Amino acid sequence: MLIATASSLWPALTDYKAPFFEGLMTLYLPSITAEDLSKIFQGESLTRAAGMLELAPPTIQSVGIIAQIIETIPDSEEDNQKLLSFFSSLYKMIYDSLPEYSQRILNVLGTADHKMTMPEIRALSALPSNVLTSYLKILSKKGLIKCDKSAVKRTLYAVKDPLFRLWLNQIAK
Repeated sequence: MLIATASSLWPALTDYKAPFFEGLMTLYLPSITAEDLSKIFQGESLTRAAGMLELAPPTIQSVGIIAQIIETIPDSEEDNQKLLSFFSSLYKMIYDSLPEYSQRILNVLGTADHKMTMPEIRALSALPSNVLTSYLKILSKKGLIKCDKSAVKRTLYAVKDPLFRLWLNQIAK
Protein backbone atom coordinates (compact mmCIF):
# COMPACT_ATOMS: atom_id res chain seq x y z
CA MET A 1 0.00 0.00 0.00
CA LEU A 2 1.30 3.44 -0.93
CA ILE A 3 -0.17 6.56 0.56
CA ALA A 4 0.90 9.84 -0.97
CA THR A 5 -0.32 13.18 -2.12
CA ALA A 6 0.21 14.64 -5.54
CA SER A 7 -1.31 17.42 -7.57
CA SER A 8 -1.56 15.07 -10.56
CA LEU A 9 -0.61 11.55 -11.67
CA TRP A 10 0.64 10.34 -15.00
CA PRO A 11 -2.01 8.34 -16.87
CA ALA A 12 0.46 5.42 -17.12
CA LEU A 13 0.33 5.07 -13.34
CA THR A 14 -3.43 4.91 -13.19
CA ASP A 15 -3.99 2.70 -16.24
CA TYR A 16 -5.61 -0.35 -14.69
CA LYS A 17 -4.90 -2.44 -17.80
CA ALA A 18 -1.14 -2.03 -17.44
CA PRO A 19 0.64 -5.43 -17.67
CA PHE A 20 3.22 -4.74 -14.93
CA PHE A 21 0.84 -4.01 -12.05
CA GLU A 22 -2.76 -3.37 -11.31
CA GLY A 23 -2.18 0.38 -11.29
CA LEU A 24 -2.76 2.93 -8.61
CA MET A 25 -6.15 3.63 -7.25
CA THR A 26 -6.69 7.35 -6.88
CA LEU A 27 -8.74 8.30 -3.86
CA TYR A 28 -9.66 11.86 -3.04
CA LEU A 29 -10.03 12.71 0.61
CA PRO A 30 -12.91 15.05 1.35
CA SER A 31 -12.39 18.32 3.19
CA ILE A 32 -12.49 18.27 6.96
CA THR A 33 -15.88 19.40 8.27
CA ALA A 34 -17.16 20.78 11.57
CA GLU A 35 -18.59 17.32 12.28
CA ASP A 36 -15.14 15.78 11.81
CA LEU A 37 -13.68 18.32 14.24
CA SER A 38 -16.28 17.44 16.87
CA LYS A 39 -14.95 13.87 16.84
CA ILE A 40 -11.46 15.12 17.68
CA PHE A 41 -11.97 18.17 19.91
CA GLN A 42 -14.40 19.01 22.72
CA GLY A 43 -15.52 22.17 24.49
CA GLU A 44 -13.25 25.21 24.22
CA SER A 45 -10.78 23.24 22.10
CA LEU A 46 -13.51 22.60 19.53
CA THR A 47 -14.35 26.31 19.38
CA ARG A 48 -10.68 27.17 18.90
CA ALA A 49 -10.19 24.46 16.27
CA ALA A 50 -13.26 25.57 14.31
CA GLY A 51 -12.04 29.17 14.34
CA MET A 52 -8.61 28.22 13.02
CA LEU A 53 -10.04 25.84 10.40
CA GLU A 54 -11.99 28.78 8.94
CA LEU A 55 -8.61 30.25 8.00
CA ALA A 56 -6.57 27.15 7.19
CA PRO A 57 -7.07 24.68 4.34
CA PRO A 58 -9.60 22.02 5.47
CA THR A 59 -7.08 19.17 5.37
CA ILE A 60 -5.81 16.50 7.73
CA GLN A 61 -2.46 18.29 7.93
CA SER A 62 -4.21 21.49 9.05
CA VAL A 63 -6.03 19.57 11.79
CA GLY A 64 -2.67 18.23 12.99
CA ILE A 65 -1.23 21.75 13.10
CA ILE A 66 -4.34 23.03 14.90
CA ALA A 67 -4.12 20.22 17.47
CA GLN A 68 -0.46 21.09 18.08
CA ILE A 69 -1.35 24.77 18.59
CA ILE A 70 -4.13 23.92 21.04
CA GLU A 71 -1.80 21.59 22.96
CA THR A 72 1.05 24.07 23.26
CA ILE A 73 -0.70 27.43 23.60
CA PRO A 74 -3.27 27.84 26.37
CA ASP A 75 -4.40 31.29 25.20
CA SER A 76 -6.73 31.41 22.18
CA GLU A 77 -5.73 35.02 21.40
CA GLU A 78 -2.48 33.75 19.88
CA ASP A 79 -4.10 31.03 17.73
CA ASN A 80 -4.18 32.90 14.43
CA GLN A 81 -0.62 34.19 14.74
CA LYS A 82 0.70 30.73 15.57
CA LEU A 83 -1.31 29.21 12.71
CA LEU A 84 0.08 31.85 10.39
CA SER A 85 3.63 31.00 11.46
CA PHE A 86 3.18 27.45 10.09
CA PHE A 87 2.17 28.72 6.64
CA SER A 88 4.26 31.90 6.50
CA SER A 89 7.21 30.44 4.58
CA LEU A 90 4.86 29.00 1.94
CA TYR A 91 3.11 32.34 1.50
CA LYS A 92 6.43 34.18 1.30
CA MET A 93 7.65 31.79 -1.39
CA ILE A 94 4.44 32.26 -3.42
CA TYR A 95 4.52 36.03 -2.99
CA ASP A 96 8.22 36.36 -3.85
CA SER A 97 7.76 34.31 -7.03
CA LEU A 98 5.22 36.78 -8.41
CA PRO A 99 5.98 39.82 -10.58
CA GLU A 100 5.92 43.25 -8.93
CA TYR A 101 2.52 44.19 -10.38
CA SER A 102 0.94 41.00 -9.03
CA GLN A 103 2.45 41.74 -5.64
CA ARG A 104 1.07 45.26 -5.75
CA ILE A 105 -2.43 43.96 -6.53
CA LEU A 106 -2.22 41.39 -3.73
CA ASN A 107 -1.06 44.09 -1.31
CA VAL A 108 -4.14 46.14 -2.13
CA LEU A 109 -6.55 43.18 -1.88
CA GLY A 110 -4.85 41.79 1.24
CA THR A 111 -5.30 44.98 3.22
CA ALA A 112 -8.90 45.62 2.12
CA ASP A 113 -11.72 44.84 4.49
CA HIS A 114 -14.14 44.13 1.62
CA LYS A 115 -14.23 42.77 -1.91
CA MET A 116 -12.95 45.39 -4.33
CA THR A 117 -13.93 46.57 -7.79
CA MET A 118 -11.43 47.21 -10.54
CA PRO A 119 -11.64 51.03 -10.18
CA GLU A 120 -10.89 50.71 -6.45
CA ILE A 121 -7.90 48.44 -7.11
CA ARG A 122 -6.68 50.74 -9.89
CA ALA A 123 -6.86 53.79 -7.61
CA LEU A 124 -4.87 52.11 -4.82
CA SER A 125 -2.36 50.23 -6.97
CA ALA A 126 -1.72 53.04 -9.49
CA LEU A 127 -1.74 50.50 -12.33
CA PRO A 128 -3.32 51.29 -15.71
CA SER A 129 -6.52 49.39 -16.58
CA ASN A 130 -5.00 47.23 -19.31
CA VAL A 131 -2.14 46.08 -17.04
CA LEU A 132 -4.49 45.57 -14.10
CA THR A 133 -6.90 43.46 -16.18
CA SER A 134 -4.20 41.08 -17.38
CA TYR A 135 -2.64 40.65 -13.93
CA LEU A 136 -6.03 40.07 -12.30
CA LYS A 137 -6.65 37.28 -14.82
CA ILE A 138 -3.28 35.71 -14.08
CA LEU A 139 -3.84 35.87 -10.32
CA SER A 140 -7.29 34.36 -10.77
CA LYS A 141 -5.95 31.50 -12.92
CA LYS A 142 -3.31 30.78 -10.27
CA GLY A 143 -6.09 30.51 -7.70
CA LEU A 144 -4.77 33.36 -5.57
CA ILE A 145 -7.78 35.65 -5.97
CA LYS A 146 -11.46 35.03 -6.51
CA CYS A 147 -13.72 36.95 -8.83
CA ASP A 148 -17.36 37.52 -7.95
CA LYS A 149 -19.22 38.31 -11.17
CA SER A 150 -22.70 38.23 -9.64
CA ALA A 151 -23.14 42.00 -9.87
CA VAL A 152 -23.87 43.30 -13.37
CA LYS A 153 -20.83 45.07 -14.90
CA ARG A 154 -19.15 45.12 -11.51
CA THR A 155 -16.77 42.26 -10.83
CA LEU A 156 -15.57 42.10 -7.24
CA TYR A 157 -12.11 40.77 -6.37
CA ALA A 158 -10.70 39.35 -3.14
CA VAL A 159 -7.84 37.14 -1.95
CA LYS A 160 -9.13 33.57 -2.07
CA ASP A 161 -7.24 32.09 0.89
CA PRO A 162 -8.22 33.83 4.16
CA LEU A 163 -4.94 32.91 5.85
CA PHE A 164 -2.96 34.30 2.90
CA ARG A 165 -5.03 37.48 3.19
CA LEU A 166 -4.10 37.68 6.88
CA TRP A 167 -0.43 37.20 5.96
CA LEU A 168 -0.63 39.96 3.32
CA ASN A 169 -2.27 42.25 5.86
CA GLN A 170 0.48 41.50 8.36
CA ILE A 171 3.38 42.20 5.96
CA ALA A 172 1.75 45.49 4.95
CA LYS A 173 2.05 46.80 8.53
